[in-house]
Amino acid sequence: MEKIKLIAASDPENPLIKIFLDSIKDEWDIKIIEHGVPTDIVTDEFYATIREKYRRVVDYIRTNQGKLLIISDVDIQFFKPATPEMLKALEGNEIVFLSREVNPDIWKKGDVVNVGFIITKCNQKTLRFFKIVLNAQWEKSTGEQGFMNQLLLNSEFKYGVFPHQFWMQRHSKGIPPQDIILHHAVQEGEPESRNQASRLKMKIDQLNKIKEIINGTIQKST
Repeated sequence: MEKIKLIAASDPENPLIKIFLDSIKDEWDIKIIEHGVPTDIVTDEFYATIREKYRRVVDYIRTNQGKLLIISDVDIQFFKPATPEMLKALEGNEIVFLSREVNPDIWKKGDVVNVGFIITKCNQKTLRFFKIVLNAQWEKSTGEQGFMNQLLLNSEFKYGVFPHQFWMQRHSKGIPPQDIILHHAVQEGEPESRNQASRLKMKIDQLNKIKEIINGTIQKST
């Protein structure tokens, strides 16, 4: 099977990038767009970097019809190979996202998906979708994620969310599932006034804490 392309963006000095890359268990073709913009600081420069990431996404989909593409943040760690479950989730869908809630019954209208980790088919439908995302004016408070959630309300294609093994701390009261595959380090309601150092430390601490929990669970079961 041909390697799936993964596109992400990161400051090369960002310690999250090493955690992300070192944890990957799949044979993906990884492209990191390097930039010097501090992670998670919502500025025009930050969004310019995110927009460049989606420009690369659009270019890849346009020239690689019929293939698959992963779009990722770097505040993520993996505990198992992800591809098998990702392909299952993609069956019958054009794009699959992280879920903002593990229980779809409590999804808020227009606030369903987290865009920190995405797999998409490369076809004309997804090309149109990501071109609209790329060329839109995003609200600074919600960014491309808020825009995509609104755009999906009137989607011309079927999309889905990954299963519970693709996990964020807001799921299951902060307790990771024993069969976790992916952990995306996000903190709901983080004040924008947090400085870069404290936001970065929060994510690193969270990644390390979850890793310790999962490694401890694995050791107890062996």
